[in-house]
Amino acid sequence: MFHRPLPFPAVALLVVAMTDLLLTVVLLGHGFDEGNPLFRELLNRGPAWFIGGKAALVAGPILLLEALRPRAPKRVAQAYWLCLLLYVGLLGLHLASMLGFRLGALR
Repeated sequence: MFHRPLPFPAVALLVVAMTDLLLTVVLLGHGFDEGNPLFRELLNRGPAWFIGGKAALVAGPILLLEALRPRAPKRVAQAYWLCLLLYVGLLGLHLASMLGFRLGALR
């Protein structure tokens, strides 16, 4: 379908998503709960549902952006970087909250 390599931010997004999945599985194995209600429901349905949902959440937008990239390469690059920034930021906030940090405590 696609005959060009994925740009760096797309690959980085995949790496962050897989790291998030791995970290989630490890934490679930240590007694933590899934905080996202949608993914908690998918986890209750079974690991294949959970992993499939996590994969679809990342693969869907990447496939859409790759379909749009030939027509709007600059916009797609910006969208990739925005997605990556938001995902890393959200993951960072979740990790910080697990470690007991609060945004108000940093002031």
